[in-house]
Amino acid sequence: MKREKKNDNNVERTKTERMKSGADRRKQKKRRAEIRLGLLLMLLILIIGAVFSIFFFKAKKVTVVNEAIRYSNAEIEAAAGIKEDESLLLLNGDAVAARIKKALPYIGKVTVKRHIPDEVVITVEYTKATLAVETGGGYVLLNSEGKVLQTGVSRIADYTAVVYGSNVTEAVPGQTVSFEDDEFLGHLTDLVSAFEAHGFTNVTAYDLNDLTDVVVEVNFFINVRFGSLSKIKDKLDFGRATIEDVLKKNGANAPKQVVDLTYGNKAIVRSQNAIEASKEAARRAKFLESLTPEERASYEAAENGEQTGEDGADDDYDDDYDYDYDYDDDDYDYDYDDDYDYDYDDEDEDEDW
Repeated sequence: MKREKKNDNNVERTKTERMKSGADRRKQKKRRAEIRLGLLLMLLILIIGAVFSIFFFKAKKVTVVNEAIRYSNAEIEAAAGIKEDESLLLLNGDAVAARIKKALPYIGKVTVKRHIPDEVVITVEYTKATLAVETGGGYVLLNSEGKVLQTGVSRIADYTAVVYGSNVTEAVPGQTVSFEDDEFLGHLTDLVSAFEAHGFTNVTAYDLNDLTDVVVEVNFFINVRFGSLSKIKDKLDFGRATIEDVLKKNGANAPKQVVDLTYGNKAIVRSQNAIEASKEAARRAKFLESLTPEERASYEAAENGEQTGEDGADDDYDDDYDYDYDYDDDDYDYDYDDDYDYDYDDEDEDEDW
């Protein structure tokens, strides 16, 4: 009896499990059917909305937000190239912005927004000429990213920085400039970005003729020397306070100053006159070393005879030193500036600035 009862219980349990399993399967099928129906309804709504938008939401009005008016609203609208009754849904805002920036180079940023049911709002922001590269046909003006703004310019504004180091091979307004050196633009924009990030708006020249001796001129009279392009931002972080201090201590028509950041962990300030004096002293020492003792004695005697009782040229050496940060005479390498060929004192060039 017990065995028969046990078999009956197993049968009942098996029936219950089958019923439960069948109910679960029916629920799953119902759930999947509901999901499919929901997806179909969503797709149908999207299709209806797209069709409705294509046929009903059309561009009938273009509004231009143009705060600094270099170009007229009509010029911007024409450059946008939005066709009458063009579908707002299918309107490519990025393509509209690209057309405007290419046709009107001094526009730097464009925002395109759709306003249902029939309006497109275009907001423009202007870019400015921060760089100038001299060519045979005048200056090419660039923004800080290397976009060509204008060509054949004969005169440039005071704080448009002149660029040295590579010749321009192609300059089409509205497009990125091309240089002979393919890597030059990257080096230049990195350097410009570092100075802009540190708040310097008065850079007047970038000299990349020698990538082991990069020089940036600030406010016409400070030459900031970096050495190589490595760790430019770190060097500028360290030297920023020194550069600003030199700017504060010197007014208009100040003598040339050099802020040397080539060491990376200290800033040395020298006047250009002091550097020239040290270069001359180094050249004189080398020349004297090349003479025999007799020739040297004769030369020095003749040199002393030309003096009129006043001290020699070296007496002005210390007068040209304005101040010196962490400067050590023993560490100074008199050959450091021998190859330095960087002169912004040309009168004609200053007139252009």
